[in-house]
Amino acid sequence: MRNIILTCFLLFTATLSFAQKQKEQHLKVSNKYSIGQQVSDEEYTVTLKQIRKISDSTFLMQMQVNDIYASTADNRFNMTLSTAHSLKNRNIQSTTATIPYVLLYGRPVQFEVTNGKVKIDSLKLRSELLRQLTDWQITPEYQSNILANTISKTQTMAQYLFFSKEKSKLSGQIQKKDRNQAFFIRDENNTEEKTQEKTIFDIRTFQITEASLTTKVDQDVNNKGVKSEFYFAVQQSSLPQVKSEAEKNYLVMIIEGSGWSQAVMTNNEIDSIKLKNYISKYDPLYGERPDFNSIKLGLIQRQGNYETYKQELRKIRPLLLKSTYHLSNKIVSEDLNDADFIEIIPLLDDEQLYSWAQNDLYQHVAAGESEAINKLSKLLVSFSEREKTAATPMILWHKAYLNKNNADSLLYYGKALLALDPSYWNDGNASRYALFICKLLGEKDKSTATAFLDQIINKLTPLAEDEQNGYRIVKKAHLAYCYYLHASEADPAQALAYTEKAVFYSHENKNEDRRVNSYERSFGVAKENYNEKYLDMLAQNGQKDLALQNYVKEFLINHSGNFSGLKNFYEKQFDSVSFGQYFKDKIIPQLADAPAFELTNLEEKNVNIAQFKGKWTVIDFWGTWCGPCVAEMPRLNTYHEKLKEDDKSKIDFITIACNDTKEKVEAFLAKNKFTIPVLMSDDKVQYSYKVPGYPSKFIVTPEGKLISTMFGSDWQGFVKQLATLY
Repeated sequence: MRNIILTCFLLFTATLSFAQKQKEQHLKVSNKYSIGQQVSDEEYTVTLKQIRKISDSTFLMQMQVNDIYASTADNRFNMTLSTAHSLKNRNIQSTTATIPYVLLYGRPVQFEVTNGKVKIDSLKLRSELLRQLTDWQITPEYQSNILANTISKTQTMAQYLFFSKEKSKLSGQIQKKDRNQAFFIRDENNTEEKTQEKTIFDIRTFQITEASLTTKVDQDVNNKGVKSEFYFAVQQSSLPQVKSEAEKNYLVMIIEGSGWSQAVMTNNEIDSIKLKNYISKYDPLYGERPDFNSIKLGLIQRQGNYETYKQELRKIRPLLLKSTYHLSNKIVSEDLNDADFIEIIPLLDDEQLYSWAQNDLYQHVAAGESEAINKLSKLLVSFSEREKTAATPMILWHKAYLNKNNADSLLYYGKALLALDPSYWNDGNASRYALFICKLLGEKDKSTATAFLDQIINKLTPLAEDEQNGYRIVKKAHLAYCYYLHASEADPAQALAYTEKAVFYSHENKNEDRRVNSYERSFGVAKENYNEKYLDMLAQNGQKDLALQNYVKEFLINHSGNFSGLKNFYEKQFDSVSFGQYFKDKIIPQLADAPAFELTNLEEKNVNIAQFKGKWTVIDFWGTWCGPCVAEMPRLNTYHEKLKEDDKSKIDFITIACNDTKEKVEAFLAKNKFTIPVLMSDDKVQYSYKVPGYPSKFIVTPEGKLISTMFGSDWQGFVKQLATLY
């Protein structure tokens, strides 16, 4: 009997011990940092359990990552991945950095821990992950990098859950909390770094049960005094919810619809049969999800089947397109019905509403289309204050335009615009419509128009000078145009002062200004350049040296946009030294040096910037994934072939493929029989050149100085002019 009792006791003890080892713990891990404009935020929950004790200091553990939230943001790119809240997802198809999270999501991973140090069987894990990547049809050239990143992230995630003995070498203190747990406390405070850390861990297994770490660093990054903050925490979490199969496959749907998978592509192009199968597979599961519809529509667009795109866009409810550019496309559809219009307007974000109302809708109203005028009226009465603000200035202008032959009516509606609150002048673009009325008034009564123009200036000035104003660039463009109108009616002395103010308020980043104010220029209430007129006036007043200094200054700000004006002015006003000699001796030294690089070409040979010295070298930044880049490649190839045929050419040409692979580039060139020279980016060169978008062209002078070109400009004509200078 005694033996039976003892046996039962031992069995009970063993069972209890096994149950304790198998007991799951649910932890939430937060890992955040910011370095200047770069911000990273990572949060996830983990189910952790001990499988067995291998020795006194070594344990076999299992980790399963549950809900994940990961976000990165800098001045170039923003990405958010959320497994729990799909509406938060943003740009997760744009980088392979999201794939390791998807690979680890819900995947049990076993590892050993010895004195708090984690060791993962990387070969076994790699084999498992490779099978998954193959199932998802991830393109082979991306697999190696994805696998390395995933294994590294797995190691890091697991190590976050354990207190390594190596950490005790830091300037902290370990204090015993009770028989099973201990504290590690660190508090460092000096002029450059402040750190506070408190970690509670199991004395036996070194598993962390609770932790918090905050570090603030004042560091000098590129002499800019960038501040950094790091935050890490581990805390107890609740039991994770069981995910449905649809939820588990949701991220797989996104990956298979991305550029990293061959599920919808063949030879780097959309395959119509694969795309049809992809849509048939996932439409029943995710047809009511905005992100799936955005992916589906985007793939159809990339295929180039615009009729199918319009048909699909017509069928999808507006709510399912919220926060996507497809919603903007839907509202400008020719066959948009009233019900969809009423539903779409509140779903538009502020930028979408402004762009549609002030640019698309205005053009139809100006053309006198009754349907557009009806939509404008609905904006005023059928929606919220936001839509009323967007519509009111345009309505007042339209009424004035209908009475354009009556000066009193024009002035009446003009005064009504002036009486509107500043929000109407920003969000409703009232300054545009006030300028329209002012120009109509000028045809009837110039003195009244001049007085009205002064009132517009008074209304615009605080908005144009408010650096926090989101529409500041537009307001500055309108204010510059006001002074331009004043100058056209003033005496020579006043005209110079007014034109100088027009130059002052129009001076903005030129690429940004061209994009934002393109509509204002096309509608006749802004000009691209007042500077040439101003500098010519200076020269006429005997100040040609000052004018030349300003021309040079403008060129140094916007190379391709101001070169012709500088050249023409110099040749008109100065003849002692040729323009080419002046440009070489006085202007070239003021240009920045072209950033150095050493990259490999498709033949695996190293190429550096110094090898192009002595010629005017065009550098094109592009990628096979970039639609506009691919579209211009036939012209670039022809350009390169002509340069090769000319032995006396002073121009050289090179391209740099960015965010791309050698295999893709070679396949693209071979398919199209292109011979352009290509260097492969090292993922650094595009940042050192501050590439604003793709494609982008830069010109390196024979001395190694850098000249930029504006997107859409005639860079071929520009470099040809440069090459004739000397």
